[in-house]
Amino acid sequence: YQDVKTAFKYFIEKFNNGRPFILASHSQGTHHSIRLLAEEIDDSDLYSRLVGAYIIGGTISKDWLNQMKDIGVCDSSKQLGCLVHWDTMNVTHINKEMPIYVGNICVNPITWKNEGSLSDLVDAKGAVYVSGDFALEFSGSDEPKNMVFNDLESPKTQYVQAQCKGGALFASDQSGTRFQSFAGSAGNYHGLDYALFYMDIRENAKLKVKTYLNNLK
Repeated sequence: YQDVKTAFKYFIEKFNNGRPFILASHSQGTHHSIRLLAEEIDDSDLYSRLVGAYIIGGTISKDWLNQMKDIGVCDSSKQLGCLVHWDTMNVTHINKEMPIYVGNICVNPITWKNEGSLSDLVDAKGAVYVSGDFALEFSGSDEPKNMVFNDLESPKTQYVQAQCKGGALFASDQSGTRFQSFAGSAGNYHGLDYALFYMDIRENAKLKVKTYLNNLK
């Protein structure tokens, strides 16, 4: 966490120049981000410049959020200064008991509503397949691997539906698709938290920035 905190403070002091910013993270990074939000951004001068926080894939509890003084959970696409979070699962597991997610925050990345009903397929802006072997480099040495970062593939629009239930986000079954290669065991789609909703996140970030800047006029 100290590395993340140091990097963030260096960015704010040396490069940000008083501008608004977005925070985004996944998995282990999300565990660091919630601490960064609590210690450095919430109840501080920085909060007024927080456009939004996409802190995804880390089982964040509502109890943790209730301790925040400024930061809340987003419940609309244009809401500013709030956070979104979800943990993606295969919809085929929607009726199974999953105590690990009970009491957690879930914002639907297609409707941008906190909890709510099943999204419409027509509203899904695009899934993007995870490209590049770097996505699988979870551990190992720090030696250079001469990794090539290729261009992203074209998005697959109207590809997935999603619904929050019991603190988890249940998305369309990816069995038999290329996306399935990034699925975990027992219906866990942790490796697809961003990929299935890539364009939805991208377009929402653009909308939030536009809304923030319009509010300054």
